[in-house]
Amino acid sequence: MRIHINQAVPGCVLVNDVFAVNETPVVRKQTALTEQLVEIIKQFLIEYIEVKPVLVNGDPFSPVKEAEVNSRHQQPEFEDIYDTAVEAHEAMWRSWKAGGAIEMTKARAVLAPLLESLEEHASSVFTSYQFIDQEKYDSHHAIAVALLAAFLAKKHGCSRKEWAGAALAGLLCDASLARNSASGQSEADKHPIQSYQMAKAAGTVSDEVLLAILQHHEREDGSGYPLKMKSGKIYVLSSLVAAADMYHAMAGERLNSEGKSAFHVMQELAVHSFGKLPPAVIETLTEQFITVMTGKKVQLADGRTASIVHLDRREIEYPLVQLDKDKEVVQLNETLAIHHVL
Repeated sequence: MRIHINQAVPGCVLVNDVFAVNETPVVRKQTALTEQLVEIIKQFLIEYIEVKPVLVNGDPFSPVKEAEVNSRHQQPEFEDIYDTAVEAHEAMWRSWKAGGAIEMTKARAVLAPLLESLEEHASSVFTSYQFIDQEKYDSHHAIAVALLAAFLAKKHGCSRKEWAGAALAGLLCDASLARNSASGQSEADKHPIQSYQMAKAAGTVSDEVLLAILQHHEREDGSGYPLKMKSGKIYVLSSLVAAADMYHAMAGERLNSEGKSAFHVMQELAVHSFGKLPPAVIETLTEQFITVMTGKKVQLADGRTASIVHLDRREIEYPLVQLDKDKEVVQLNETLAIHHVL
C-alpha cells in the first residue's frame, strides 16, 4: 500500500527500494522500518513510500488517515525553525573548521524542517537577513541562501528533487571557508572548488548539486570564478543558487558593512545582475519578490508603519504604500524609504 511518510510506523516493511539522489537506494526493499530509518527518508524529502499491509511482526497495518497524521506534524514558528537550523549549522561549521568532513545525513536533517514550511513562510525567505546575529554570519548566510535557492528553484519550475538539491547546494557552497578562515588563508576564489571537493567526498549527493556548489560564483559574461565559465556552460541550479547568494550577501549585515533593505537590494540586483545571471532567473527572483512583498507590513525610515500596495519593477525600491495611521496612500522616494519589513 502507498502511504505518506508521516503515516509510517516502526515495523512497516518496504515493498520497493527507496531512491533519492542516485542509483543507490536510501533504504532497500523488504527492510523493516525503524524510527531512525523513517527520519532518514524524511531528510531526503521523500513524501510517499510503498509498504506491506502487515508489519514485520505479522500484525495487520492500518495507517492513520493522512490528514489526521499530518495535523499532528504542525510546524513551530518559522523563526524557531530557522534559529534551530542556524545552531545546527554552527555545529557543522565548527567541525569543518577543525578539519571534519561533511556529513550529508546531518546536512539534510538541518534542511528538512525548513523545506517543509517553505511555501507557508515565503515572505521570511526574503527577509531572513533580518534575523542575523553577526557572530554567526556564516551560518545565517548558509541557511538563508539554502532557503531562497530552494524557493526560487521551485518557482522556476524545477522538480522537487531539483529544488531540494538547490537547498543542499546553498547550504554547502561555502563549507570550505570554515577551513580557510581557521588557517588564515586568503583563498576565497578557490572556495567553490574546495567546497565541491568536500561535498563530493561525503557521497550520496547528485552531480547536479555538486555542479551548483562548484559554479555558484560563475557569471554569464565569464567574469565569475573559479573557472571563468560563460553562458551555456553554467547549470540552471548554479544560477539560482548564485541569485540567492547575491541577494543575501547584499541584504545581510556583514561585520564590516551596513546591510541594505531588501527593496534597495532588489533595485541593485536588477541593474548589476544584467549579463551576470540568466534573464529568466532574474525574472523569477523579481516576480517572486513582488508577489511575496505586495501587501506586507513595513516600517518606514521615519518610524511610521504602512502596507505595500503596489511594486513597480522599474522602481522596486520605492513602492506605493498605504499608511496605517491615516490610510493615506503614499509613493515612497529617496527621502522616505522602507527601513525594514515587519
